Amino acid sequence: MKVIKNSTLYLSVSIIQSFMSFLLLPLYTSLLSTGEFGLTSLINSVAGLLSIFFLFGSQSVVSRLYFEHSQDQEKLKRFLGTVFLSKLIWNLVIASVLLLGREYIFPIIGEGVAFYPYMLIAIGMAFFSSIFQLFQTLQQTKQNGWRYSVVQILYLLLNNGISVLLLVVFKLRAEGIILGTLIADIVMTIYVFSSLRKRIHFGISKEIVKDAFGFSWPIFLHALFGWAMGSINKLILNNLVSIDTVGIYTIGFTIAGIVNMVTVALNRSYTPWFFEKMKKEKRNNEDIVIFSEFIVLMYSIVALIISLFGREVIALVLSKSYFDSWRVIPFLSFGYVFNGVYFFFVNIFNYQKKSVKLVPLYTLLSALLNTGFNYLLIPRFGIIGSALSSLLAMFLLSLITYFGSKRLLNIKYNYLRLLGLISIPALFSLVVFLPINLNSWVALPLNTVYLCVVLLLIYWLTKKRYGDSYVKQYRNLKRVLDRKFQHYRKNR
Repeated sequence: MKVIKNSTLYLSVSIIQSFMSFLLLPLYTSLLSTGEFGLTSLINSVAGLLSIFFLFGSQSVVSRLYFEHSQDQEKLKRFLGTVFLSKLIWNLVIASVLLLGREYIFPIIGEGVAFYPYMLIAIGMAFFSSIFQLFQTLQQTKQNGWRYSVVQILYLLLNNGISVLLLVVFKLRAEGIILGTLIADIVMTIYVFSSLRKRIHFGISKEIVKDAFGFSWPIFLHALFGWAMGSINKLILNNLVSIDTVGIYTIGFTIAGIVNMVTVALNRSYTPWFFEKMKKEKRNNEDIVIFSEFIVLMYSIVALIISLFGREVIALVLSKSYFDSWRVIPFLSFGYVFNGVYFFFVNIFNYQKKSVKLVPLYTLLSALLNTGFNYLLIPRFGIIGSALSSLLAMFLLSLITYFGSKRLLNIKYNYLRLLGLISIPALFSLVVFLPINLNSWVALPLNTVYLCVVLLLIYWLTKKRYGDSYVKQYRNLKRVLDRKFQHYRKNR
């Protein structure tokens, strides 16, 4: 019951975080040029990369080893003291390496971006945010959902509040936004050590450090490959094109991210349902297959809606200099649909626990393909080439994971059918590229009519397989989504 309650809290925090990001987009894009906005996005991506090295998978150490020491308070204090003190020492070592090697490291990952103040701030953000992230992992491990949520929301308010203050009042522009994040990270780090000072014994246990390394490095690699799938595009765009292009791409990336938020949130609810079905002795795999296909169709419809209306939203809400960002939205949106398909097959690996170690290898392969596609397509197609690279990489990730999952458990997913459920809405989304210039207030109702026609056509094309079970699949979906909220209400 507590797990379900905490899952609801974590999902709520995620939604609040996404909402705040969208809320600030009009302000940021009205006050920052495309180059300045691109610079903030690039620095955040670099900080994200560096934080992976600072963390080095230490979250897994807390989540995996915490309960081995939780029964003895003295052992627990020594364990937490070792984790946080070794984290501080490790961070100092990594920061020193980055500072000493700055002339060799940062021209590679941020060509044309000055080390001072931008890359120096990125190092600071990664240094302090890794400590805060570790603390938040501790709260999740202890199943302290309320504290995690309250602290995370306070951090979001502090981060965005200081950033807006420095941007609007002190006119610090791009520097103000990233400096606001750094200040918030420093404040939260002070809070972390203040909160833990009576609960830990600072010291280093060699035995704990040795055990920790065994758990941390696979998570480090998985996080690194995952970052490459999501953020390396911005670094390559900056290196091959310009920082202004990064700013334009980031807007489309953020709007298309709505699809990603939907797939991640729904997968959190789908996974327990899937495991429950798999545990039944006389399970009906056909139910799993049809329900999964229905969810993919829903993902595709969400991606279609985002693709059709993204351009008009950008035209009405954001500065004209960011208008071209709509061009990447269809490709990224449907890329995230393939990422949602990938989740179905990863669940099979998670169910067959011994094989879950193979998943990072698939992520690595896809990250390498994404990087290669970027270098191949960006020189020819610019930001659209970057978006196409993500689409192709996510498609291939879902495909190779599908074949890998079939070797473990044959649930009889039909990948060609899944591909069809994605391809039909994707093809209809390409209407936005027709050379027709309409006023946004005219385009909105026309797009609405077009969407209704497409939805009717999709229904007609799929009714032979799903017509008799549309209501059943809708009820399945409603049941999966409602379950956690019903349990949450019972336990309030």
